[in-house]
Amino acid sequence: MGIGTANPTPGSMLDVFSTNKGFLPPRLTTAQRDGINPKPGGLTIYNADINCLQYWNTTAWVGNCSGGTVDPGAGTITNCTTGALSGTYQQGVSMTSANTVVITVNVTTIGAWTANSNTVNGVQFTGSGDFTSPGSQNITLRANGVPVSNGTFPFSFTVGSSTACVRNITFSASQGGGTISCNNAVLSGTYKQGTAMTSANKIELNVTPASTGPWSASSNSVNGIKFEGSGDFQSIATQKITLYASGTPQGAGDHNFIFTLGSSTCNRNINFASNQGTIIGLDCSQAVQNNVATANSSYSDNMFIKYTGGNGGPYAQQFFNSKGILGLTAEISAGNFVNGSGDIQVKIGGTPTSTGRAYFEINLDGKSCYLYVFVVAPPDLGNACYGFALPHTGSGGQASGPISTNKFVTATFNHTNVGQATGVYTFCGTSNDTSKSFALAVAQYSYSTMTVKFDKPVVNLKVKSVVLNSGEDYTITLKRNNKIISSSDIIVSLGQTTCNGSFTISKNGNSIYVKRSGSGVGNIVYNLGGVWFDEMTLEATNHNSGNGFNLDFCIGDAL
Repeated sequence: MGIGTANPTPGSMLDVFSTNKGFLPPRLTTAQRDGINPKPGGLTIYNADINCLQYWNTTAWVGNCSGGTVDPGAGTITNCTTGALSGTYQQGVSMTSANTVVITVNVTTIGAWTANSNTVNGVQFTGSGDFTSPGSQNITLRANGVPVSNGTFPFSFTVGSSTACVRNITFSASQGGGTISCNNAVLSGTYKQGTAMTSANKIELNVTPASTGPWSASSNSVNGIKFEGSGDFQSIATQKITLYASGTPQGAGDHNFIFTLGSSTCNRNINFASNQGTIIGLDCSQAVQNNVATANSSYSDNMFIKYTGGNGGPYAQQFFNSKGILGLTAEISAGNFVNGSGDIQVKIGGTPTSTGRAYFEINLDGKSCYLYVFVVAPPDLGNACYGFALPHTGSGGQASGPISTNKFVTATFNHTNVGQATGVYTFCGTSNDTSKSFALAVAQYSYSTMTVKFDKPVVNLKVKSVVLNSGEDYTITLKRNNKIISSSDIIVSLGQTTCNGSFTISKNGNSIYVKRSGSGVGNIVYNLGGVWFDEMTLEATNHNSGNGFNLDFCIGDAL
């Protein structure tokens, strides 16, 4: 059907055509519209109250005025006094998106709503939205403006044409502002991962106030820590303010803090120490092997290694197995590094399986060094010398010789009334070597002494003692680093002691005492082991006008 046209558009039930007139639908007020019943979907009217063309979409009246529900929402404010008030309300500080208030509305009409407050003290609250269902609901309004004064002010809130609801809002006094500087800041206290801040943790910052009055300053929250402080500026002269830290550091390393006073900021890095022990360097080269490790025998020792750059933090118990020579274990007990340089005890234990050099790769905090333990053969009590046989050398002289392929030892001799053997004496399969024998307590001397110093610690001193007369005796004293070694620490291993007479070997204080107690000539082979030494002293003070005795010395091993 066409109105104003002889050719209605195909597919249309009604085609109204005009170039100077419009289509005028029924004009109803909102109340009249709402009185229509039933309301089929698509029913169209012109709402005279809001001047908007509307149609019923089976659930609501919608139109072309706002792109959605166009009826203005309506309701009554039921609470504006206890809803959440967020943000800082301070004289002179601009309102931001954080400054909001929540009010409760009993919605009577769904639709678009606007709400606001009056403007008080330079501040107004506003908000808008859509009520989508009737009943009680909360709406949020945002504050705008800059508070002019401090004090408490009444704000009247309305939604549409509803009755106003009044809420008092308090604005604090303006804070003293100024320029904050992190230059020459003084940081106090200990900053360590996992250690809670105390009153000792603080920072002093330089400030040039813009005015006198109360101030508050703070930092951002970094690594679980925040600095805060407040006070009063009594003058505008440059001065220091103190901010105190709170919280517990979550991690280690450098962290950047931004300090704020009003609109002025500055930043400062703060380093937090690790709660794990750290060091800069590790050194095993000065470790001293105190005890003698013998192949296939139980061994224990305490050695000390050095470190630098300790941070005072803890380190865990660790174990390290020996390499090169198997069978030994190094243990480091749990403890704490000192701040700076220090020593760590390393306990060595086990049974080495062969001779040579055992080593441990010690690792602490990613730093490593090699710790060495020298393992020697058991004492040899045979006639031959499988180490360094000391040649007869005049007093003040030196002699050098190999102990093994890669080890050489140098000995320095000082002696009084010591001669050289003139004959070879063989007893029970052992004999002296005239080129290496030292003759002590010969008839023309009332006493004899001899000191031999070595350029490195040695072990297993084998002595072949050929005695020409009964009743002769002598002592041997060992030292290391100028310190006498107690005879109780020395292990004496005996060879043949009953060949051509008897001998007595005993420990007398710090010396080993050797005495020929039988009659006639005889000999003895013994070994002094169990300790590292770098000096030996022999004294013969009780001879019976006989021909004394000859001594051959063999050094078994060296460090």
